[in-house]
Amino acid sequence: MTAQLATALDTGSIPDAQQALTALPALYPKGTEEQQKAAVETVGKAAKSDDLTVRHGAFAALGTIRAKGSSKYLGRWLNPPKKFKGEIPISYPEAIRAAGQIADPTTLATLEDLSDHGDLAIAEVATVALGGFKDLPTKRRKALALDLVTRLEQLAATPRRKWSEEMATRKAALAAATTAALRGLTGKDYQTLEGWKKWKETAEKEANPFDS
Repeated sequence: MTAQLATALDTGSIPDAQQALTALPALYPKGTEEQQKAAVETVGKAAKSDDLTVRHGAFAALGTIRAKGSSKYLGRWLNPPKKFKGEIPISYPEAIRAAGQIADPTTLATLEDLSDHGDLAIAEVATVALGGFKDLPTKRRKALALDLVTRLEQLAATPRRKWSEEMATRKAALAAATTAALRGLTGKDYQTLEGWKKWKETAEKEANPFDS
């Protein structure tokens, strides 16, 4: 299937490339180390495609395969501008979503920065992506989870009457995204802020709050 994808990219056959990108993640674990390396490199090449469907198919494949270091193939799409003029190119959120699935520790700081991006579409997807980092060392994972609970508390702190409609929408969306990230990161499913605050109080006292 790697050869089929490589050929499709060389010939510009979009349907063949899409088919290969859909099939590759399921075949990846069955390959030898060399075959796996070749597969990731070829998918990485597809991630640079000018065709949106191929590029996003490659992002999705990288996110499913989760090969160590493969986030490098997401390239410039993990570095959006501070402000956008007009509509946001959809490849930015697609790449950020994939980075959260790959959960390469080298991209964590980038995603943390993006979770505070001025554009809600970027901030929201980057915040959710933080929930993918379940394999971090316990100490770092705990620190990230505690930080996310603190964010939830901050989002709820300002009286609603002082918010503009746009700010209220942003805060509500980021609160939902932060809750989703916490669920992914901790494996817990508290429905209220109070539930997460109680978890935080307990977690601060435990070396590994994820086993309890």
